Amino acid sequence: MALWRAEALSRGFASSVSLPLMSQGEAFGALALYAAEPDVFTRTTVDQYTDLANNLAYGVMALRTREERERAESEIRQLNASLEKRVTARTIELVRSNEQLKSADEQLRKRSEQIEIHRDVLLELAHSDKSNLEKALEKICSLSAATLEVARVGYWSLREEDSAIVCEVLYLRDAERCDDQFKGTRLGAVDCPAYFDALASKRPIVASHAAADLATSGLARSYLEPLGISSMLDAPVWVRGKVVGVLCHEHIGAPRDWLAEEIDFVSALAATVSLALEESSRALGAFVAGERGAFQQGLSRQPGQHHNLAVERQEIHRSQRCVCSVVWAESGEDSWS
Repeated sequence: MALWRAEALSRGFASSVSLPLMSQGEAFGALALYAAEPDVFTRTTVDQYTDLANNLAYGVMALRTREERERAESEIRQLNASLEKRVTARTIELVRSNEQLKSADEQLRKRSEQIEIHRDVLLELAHSDKSNLEKALEKICSLSAATLEVARVGYWSLREEDSAIVCEVLYLRDAERCDDQFKGTRLGAVDCPAYFDALASKRPIVASHAAADLATSGLARSYLEPLGISSMLDAPVWVRGKVVGVLCHEHIGAPRDWLAEEIDFVSALAATVSLALEESSRALGAFVAGERGAFQQGLSRQPGQHHNLAVERQEIHRSQRCVCSVVWAESGEDSWS
């Protein structure tokens, strides 16, 4: 108090009183009063100033309470805003997840439907007549083009000791017909050795970006770019363990990512081509055997009863040629003697 007394005297004060500011039984401040005359603060005045101090303490606490309330309300508003943001973000996340789930369900439904379509096509081909190879290949290629919505589907046979492939059938989806002029087109292994190496592996060649794919990029300048082909899905065809040809699917337009079920479908179609090769080979063999028997019978007829032998020879030769020469790839022969 000596320090405060000296300071008060230096300022000309002769008397002073200090009253505590109380809240809930604890002092949180003080009200200090000073006067220039001595003995100013009597008991009566002290009681009055005590009431003033109590009122001041109440007012200070009320202000503090309001500030705390306002601060609490501000914090609550901030918390609510933050909570609303989190709820909004979570709601958006749930909506997106729900949309993704719906999209996944829709994709699964479409894939299931597509697999059923693939199954129906394969069943149709399994029960179809394959004794005429050219017609069987045309049917396989046309159904595949329609099912997969591919612009060009064709069958190429391996020739020249597996150093080249030759187009036997090419179906054009937009024109809804086979391209007879393209038949006989040749691609050599020297132009694209990686493609022939891929064929030899007996695995499907899946090239979503055909011009950049390792197996098909060698065909870009001479074949893909002139025809506008962006994606390829080719399945090797083999008979008795030997690759004899390839079933080609050529997509025109923006690059296409081939689905797993599409790859499986094309592989199954390649197996169907193998069956067609074998069935047509057996049918041709039976036909030729029958024609030879008829020819031998013709030799034993009486001169006035037998048919023109030259005509029969021509008919036999024509029947030998009625099936594409790819049938003989498994035996290494390109033609009949």
